[in-house]
Amino acid sequence: MALIDYRILLDERIRDTAGILNPIERESAITEAMALYARHRPRRRVQTITGDGVTVTFALAADYEERFSRIESIEYPVDEQAPTYVDANEYGLYRDPTTGLLRLRFLELVMPAAATAYVAYTTRHTVDNAGQDTIPVGDREHLAALAASILALELATYYAQTTQP
Repeated sequence: MALIDYRILLDERIRDTAGILNPIERESAITEAMALYARHRPRRRVQTITGDGVTVTFALAADYEERFSRIESIEYPVDEQAPTYVDANEYGLYRDPTTGLLRLRFLELVMPAAATAYVAYTTRHTVDNAGQDTIPVGDREHLAALAASILALELATYYAQTTQP
């Protein structure tokens, strides 16, 4: 579903025949609804990191967002019948003093060459005009309803300041 489809769902819910709400306010409501949704139901992703026998600090995924994303678990070794997870006390986030980038650092573990680990983390959902949509299908109507509730509050605020019914 593309962003335009969310606009259509929103227009079906908010019938502003008086033309009080402008397109910018509608876009803002969708953006705000997506931000609220992401806080409560973030997108879950998995990054694969590969050891070299020496490195203990690894780059985080490109879509890992500081102050929003969080690491949920690290599976190592991978692909075993009973998954084994690295204890949360055995890794942390580290700010590289040279680049200023946030990185994943193992405090005790040194992964052998070619060994892999799966880093499960959260990030925001993406919806754009090109049709990319990471919102689960079952939640799309709910996201539109959330955006409609935001616009309904804006309409209520507008009409509270007028003498019109």
